[in-house]
Amino acid sequence: MVGVIDYIEALGLRTYGKELEDPKVLVRRPVFKHEDVLRLYRKEIPALFGQLLRDERDGGHTLNRDDPNLFDRELEVLLTELGPRIWPEPGKGDRSHLREPKRDSMYEMELSYPRDKSVLKGYIRNIILSKSSRSDINIEALINKEGERHSKPKTAKSTPINRKMTDRHIPDKGIKGSRSVPPPKTKPARPSGRKRGLSEITKSNNNDNPGSESDDDAEDAEGAPTSRRVSRRHTKPVVSSESASEYESAASRASLEKLKGGRKSTSKGPPPTPRRLSIKDTKAALSKEARPFRMELRLYRASSLAFGQVSDKATILLEKDCTSEECFSTACELLKSDISWMIFHLPEDMSLDPRIKIDRGKTLSEQDFQVLMAVFRDAPRYPGDAPRACEVQCGLDFKTQTP
Repeated sequence: MVGVIDYIEALGLRTYGKELEDPKVLVRRPVFKHEDVLRLYRKEIPALFGQLLRDERDGGHTLNRDDPNLFDRELEVLLTELGPRIWPEPGKGDRSHLREPKRDSMYEMELSYPRDKSVLKGYIRNIILSKSSRSDINIEALINKEGERHSKPKTAKSTPINRKMTDRHIPDKGIKGSRSVPPPKTKPARPSGRKRGLSEITKSNNNDNPGSESDDDAEDAEGAPTSRRVSRRHTKPVVSSESASEYESAASRASLEKLKGGRKSTSKGPPPTPRRLSIKDTKAALSKEARPFRMELRLYRASSLAFGQVSDKATILLEKDCTSEECFSTACELLKSDISWMIFHLPEDMSLDPRIKIDRGKTLSEQDFQVLMAVFRDAPRYPGDAPRACEVQCGLDFKTQTP
């Protein structure tokens, strides 16, 4: 059975628990070091899980576990902020907190945002649905992003017993049933000078014993030993305000370094030198910049009369700064008909999602189209000047047709 830990592996998130030493260890509570991954797993996912629990508690009239688009809008907003920081494109950010793809595992191919946005949504949605609930879980704390707290049952507080009023401490004065117990042994009272202020004690000691400096020395003069005793309450080191501020700043720097991955602070030494690109990376970057963007869209319309037959075929050569409305307008002119949607069939080396549908005139159509353009721009290119190609199925939905 696939669970939360499996979907965490499918997302490519690296954990830092005992499984690093022994891969056979069963992971129950994953340990993360990346700040954005910690926020995703400990706050954002529990908050959506709390909304699902609250809806089910209230009757389940809004959310449905079987809905394939559950929390789609919330995950869209969440990945817009955290997606580029957790799953950056290769070469455009730090990916040390992600696993290395392995064959026959849950993470076989590298995931990046925004190319694999729909895949990331699906795995995060499965983590929410796979989480288990307890009867004492605090739903409001989850929604407010305060963590997974559990409400403790209230217990009646017992009244404290005043032992001074028990029979054991009542002196025997002829009361029937009482026991005569000797009073507890107490230490001899200190001199009355102890209760006075420090300035008064010091002044009186200086007057009585000119060679003494504190009341402890006065006690030593009265006692048998001649060696000076140092009081414990005077041995505590005094820390100045400057030293305290330096200590707090050093502690905060150490905590920040620990949160970033346990790296040692480099504040004392010179700043680290930037990493130099290798010859291979430099050549790849130069060749990518030298070659212009070329993407060919092969448009077709499926025939409604016979299965497997297409009609109204055309070809569009996309420009680098093309918009969704320009693409739809050009397709309508070439196919000589109205179009309300396009389905892009992407090759495996471009995206793990084989199909992406763009609806014309929708709220997020332009945003989805720009994500698709980013996939096209980052797609591997073949040797030569031949452009990459993508087959696009076009169609018209009569319900959304406007005059």
